[in-house]
Amino acid sequence: MLQKFIPIDILKDYIGNIWLLDEYRPSGTILKERVVPGGTIRIIFILDGALHQTNELGHWERAPVAFVEGVYSKSFFQKIKKLKCIGIDFLPGKFQFFNKNIGMENRRALIPFECMFNWNYEELLEQFEKDSKSCIPILEDFLKNRLSQNSYNSNRISRVVDFILSKNGNVKIDDLATFACLSRRQFRRVFTKTIGIGPKKFSKIIRIENALKDLLSLESFSVSDLAYQYGYYDQSHFTKDFTQVVGLSPMYYKMESNLIDKAYYKAEFQSLR
Repeated sequence: MLQKFIPIDILKDYIGNIWLLDEYRPSGTILKERVVPGGTIRIIFILDGALHQTNELGHWERAPVAFVEGVYSKSFFQKIKKLKCIGIDFLPGKFQFFNKNIGMENRRALIPFECMFNWNYEELLEQFEKDSKSCIPILEDFLKNRLSQNSYNSNRISRVVDFILSKNGNVKIDDLATFACLSRRQFRRVFTKTIGIGPKKFSKIIRIENALKDLLSLESFSVSDLAYQYGYYDQSHFTKDFTQVVGLSPMYYKMESNLIDKAYYKAEFQSLR
């Protein structure tokens, strides 16, 4: 079962949601799921069980007990037998306001939490044994204490990300560089260092993510209509980009049942306060 919670007001401009997952598979079964990119960085604390994910080479690896998951540009798989975990989903481009010391460039990395933050999360694990929802205020305090305004470049790139999101990813890189008051080369370098992937790839992810949300909400759909809606000149280019990001064509994505993002997008926010 997946539960999502809206963070406290001071964090709403930076954190998309805090979530709890409690998954258990009967004896002899394992849940295997495809996870698609969303342009965000995520922190996950595993409270019980284990999480295995495929890396960029397609090999399975076990996730650390607590880790930061970097931005990724292609879908991957994860498998679960038994798992209880709590996660923080940062809004695109906002992780930098909580940590600016270690870059997340050009990789879908599972970085041990202790390499990114100096915080003893044992209290979180202990509190979970009493009441899982009571972990959330502990995480919110942790985030509040690390929130900063960061550098001028970080704020500038944050505004660029907000602009990309407002346009559903349908933007031109030259226009973004102009918006950031940087040359195209400078802009690409600063954006990649700050966000983790380049602006063109990031914009494509946002574009496709919005399209796949529409796919999940529509009982019937036209691929060509979706293509034109998101600024593609023809269906073939849209299908190519969609397949590169998601790992499936739009039609097969709609039919596939083992998609974690289906449960994620459809999960309603729960009341905590």
